[in-house]
Formats: sequence, C-alpha cells, structure tokens
Amino acid sequence: MLVVRKLASPAGFLLALLFFALPFVAVSCDAGAAGSFDVSYTGVDLATGTKPSIEASGALAPSGGGPVDPSDAPDPGVHVLAILTAALLLVGIGTMLLRRARRRRFAAAGVAVAAGALLVSTELTAMAHLRAPAQRVIESQAPGTTDGMAAALDEVIQTRVGYWLVLAVLILILALNLAAAARAWVRQ
Repeated sequence: MLVVRKLASPAGFLLALLFFALPFVAVSCDAGAAGSFDVSYTGVDLATGTKPSIEASGALAPSGGGPVDPSDAPDPGVHVLAILTAALLLVGIGTMLLRRARRRRFAAAGVAVAAGALLVSTELTAMAHLRAPAQRVIESQAPGTTDGMAAALDEVIQTRVGYWLVLAVLILILALNLAAAARAWVRQ
C-alpha cells in the first residue's frame, strides 16, 4: 500500500514521464502472406518529431517494393500537445515544493486532470492525423477499396501501452490525492 501511496506524490508524475519512452500510437497491419508493417510512435517521438520505429516484412517492406518507407514516416502533428503534456508532468513533479499538504494534494490532482486531458487530446489528434497516410497505404495495396475503409483504418491505427500506462498513473494520482484530501477533511 505504501508504494501505491507514493504514486500520489511527485514520484507518480515522474513515473508517467518515464512511460513517455514507451509506444503511444501505431499504424500496424498484418497482411498474411503479403507481409506486415508496424510504425510505432513513443511519447518522446510525438513530442520531438523524431522518426518512429518501423518494422516491415514481405512485400510491404521497401525491399519488396512495398509502400512502407522508413524515411517517409507520417508526421502525427502533435508536437505541441505532447510537449505541453510532458511539461505538465514536470509541473506535477514540482508540486512537492508546496509547503502545505492540502495545497500539494489539490495542485497534484489539478495537474493530473489537466495532463490527462492533454494526453487524451494528443492521442486522439495523432490518431486522426495518421488516418490519411494509412488510407494511402491501404489504397496502394488494394486499389479501389472504399467499402469498409473506416473500419479498416480503425483496425490499423492503434493505441499502445505507453499511453494507457500514463493515463492509468494520472488517474491513480488524481484518485489518491482526492482520497487523501477527503480523509483530511473528515478529520477536521
């Protein structure tokens, strides 16, 4: 229980910031005998604009004449949102500088809500920006495909573990700080 309570402190925000190194969003497709590809963006990739990790095999790989070119990875276009999310996590770490426990709890809860909202916005925007490039890849492999395109795009554009872990930590920070504030209020 002590470890969980530590997450209510700046350690939780630090942990969330560390999870930015894990994959957040990906465009991934397994086309059976034709091969597969996986273009995966970490939170750091989203914030800095660096190239994602790309794995491709079979006819989908550049060596097979496929459309997945590592030098031409699509830009999710969420650099500012991802940077603001990371900055809020740093602000959350800074809440330890507040002297009064009550202020610290409410500040951490507020920062967790704001960072969570920005995180969700970053993820949804990145997924929306990756739809057009993913659609071009699908259409290049199956020309004239329009039936079920929206469902196909929903299937190939995926949320990954880093996003879910950061969101879970932020929810836990919020819940623990609100619970601690409620306990302190009841004691008064």
